[in-house]
Amino acid sequence: MKVVSIDNKNSITLEHKDNGNYLSFNFEASINIEHGIYNAKNIDVHFLNFGEFIKEFDVFITNRKITPILNGTYDSYIKFEGRKNNSIFICFSLGDAFAGYSETVHFSLNGEFEINSEFLNNMYNDFKILEKNA
Repeated sequence: MKVVSIDNKNSITLEHKDNGNYLSFNFEASINIEHGIYNAKNIDVHFLNFGEFIKEFDVFITNRKITPILNGTYDSYIKFEGRKNNSIFICFSLGDAFAGYSETVHFSLNGEFEINSEFLNNMYNDFKILEKNA
């Protein structure tokens, strides 16, 4: 599934990955703010609260006072927030870690962008499909 910003310049992508032994996700973010371009990808993220997130996201479609958040490994997350003038933002942190040095080094790309509220039902359905593989 791919979630695109209202201006079509930014996106996050979640893709189910089946390694045979366990299930995980590719999580990717691409941000273009004109004077800077940021990209990140983790090819092995596990999400920890899909069931709870799906329930909260379903309520969020009609009640913007709650904030559904999908938590993942490496401090990764995807969060939806209702803001002023009925705008909706997707906030995210895409993290990873490297243990090849004397100490583990953590990396992350954090950001947020506005999305089109017309696609919330489609996103809900896409998340439900991903949940089956979580």
